[in-house]
Amino acid sequence: MRVFAVNMRTDAERRKHILSECSKHSLAVEIIDAVIGKELTELEIKKKVLNFEDSGFTKGEIGCSLSHLNIYQKMSSENIHIALILEDDAQIEAIIRQALVEIEEFDKAKGKPAIYLLTEAEKYVQNFNIPLKSVTLHKFHRGWYTQGYIINLKAAEILLKHLYPVKNYADNWRYILFSTKIKIYTVIPTLITTVKGMESTITADRNLAEKNKRIRYKKKVMFGRIYNIIRFFAYYILKRPFYKIAAVK
Repeated sequence: MRVFAVNMRTDAERRKHILSECSKHSLAVEIIDAVIGKELTELEIKKKVLNFEDSGFTKGEIGCSLSHLNIYQKMSSENIHIALILEDDAQIEAIIRQALVEIEEFDKAKGKPAIYLLTEAEKYVQNFNIPLKSVTLHKFHRGWYTQGYIINLKAAEILLKHLYPVKNYADNWRYILFSTKIKIYTVIPTLITTVKGMESTITADRNLAEKNKRIRYKKKVMFGRIYNIIRFFAYYILKRPFYKIAAVK
């Protein structure tokens, strides 16, 4: 499995960290230079973002989204069937190599567009599970973060078409769940955490953004297509009553 880590070229400390972390687990990682949102020109933002002024998105979020889309483009161009994508503040658990082998085998057998979240999800479906040897795959219910996830080529190509120009931020997994046919799994136990004191500045920027504007825009994008509305209400009416939702501890 190919391994990519997103890192800003100006942040040598974080690059050193993620290289060390991957080396510790014998992961051959390729560093992908992050798109630095604050360096984007107004013309670039107009071209690459669907409706920046109305979205309430921060430039950091835009840079993050474009960075991940660049990896999906690389996967498509180079026919990379599956990849582990990390951010440079990731801390990796010891069983990662075994888990990667198991998930890749499962993914190949299924052959469906899929994303496997290795970070701590907010909530997952406890009674929808697929046990592998070292980890269990659960149906995703709610969560954020892009510090560590696996994505296959079919899912990457769907997101390339669906998320560009940028209309949502990279870690809005619920939007992807309801707006595409991509399967999203939460991997238990959590395999990727964030190094304390090395958290992304994107979260801090989000806290300063206009919350009401963001909420209105997210609803507009989520419910702007009949397809999304049907999937959203089908999920909550036909499926949600039968799901036992659990929080990651």
